[in-house]
Amino acid sequence: LGSVSSQIIQKQYKEADPVLKQSFLTLLARVPNRSNFQFLTNLVLVEPRELLIHMTNECLFASKSYPDKDKKVFEALIREHIRIAEKHKNERALVSYAILLGGLGLKSSLSILMRYTESKYAVELRRHALISVAKIAQAGKIDESFQKSLLTLLAEADFPNIVQNVLAIME
Repeated sequence: LGSVSSQIIQKQYKEADPVLKQSFLTLLARVPNRSNFQFLTNLVLVEPRELLIHMTNECLFASKSYPDKDKKVFEALIREHIRIAEKHKNERALVSYAILLGGLGLKSSLSILMRYTESKYAVELRRHALISVAKIAQAGKIDESFQKSLLTLLAEADFPNIVQNVLAIME
C-alpha cells in the first residue's frame, strides 16, 4: 500500500459504509507513515465507539511491527491529540490514546500514562493507563521513580480496576 493508495483511502473514508470503514482502518493501521498516523489520531476524536475500538485494536496489532522511528512519530502525534482531547474533555479519546501509547511500548510515554492514573480521572482511563504502564514495564522500561508512584496507588479502594493492575505491574 503506497502513499497514493493511502491518500485515496483517506479521501473515500468519509463516505464509506461502516464495514468498508473497518477495512480502511485496518489497511491504514498496517502501513506506518506520518499521513496514516495523522489520519488515525484525528479519527479518535470523532468516530463512534465501535469504529474507535476496531481502529485501536488494529493499531495495537500493527504497532508491534513498527520500526522505532515510526513508533516515535506516532507517539508525538498522539501527544498532540491528547491535548485536544483534554481541552474538550473527551474521555473516550483519552482512553484510546492511553491504549495506543501502551501498544507502542515506549518509555517516553510513561509520564503521561502515570498522570492518567491519578484519582481525578475516570476509572476507565485510570485502568487503561495502568494496563499500558504494565505493557511498558514488561519490557523492563520502568524505573524506580515510576515504581514509587505506583506504590501509592496500592492504598486505593478500587481493587479490581486500580490495585490489581498495580500489583500486576509490580510483580
